[in-house]
Amino acid sequence: MEDSDVLTNEFAVRYDEHAECLCIHTVRAGVEESAIKLRLETLKDMGPDAAAKWVGETILLLVPSLRTGVYGLLK
Repeated sequence: MEDSDVLTNEFAVRYDEHAECLCIHTVRAGVEESAIKLRLETLKDMGPDAAAKWVGETILLLVPSLRTGVYGLLK
């Protein structure tokens, strides 16, 4: 999998009540693609502060300009 398959500027974030997971989908040309799935149980085990930090950092790391600007990671 290439970085370009995951990195994007647009996302759809949804909570799937049936599967009990938070899904972060990449969106390209209006089409939802791959998703990162975070189980509710995993987020609960982390605690609210760590879970919020993890979700926020995950999204920041998926946006190419923020990945470079905030974290200093090359494209």
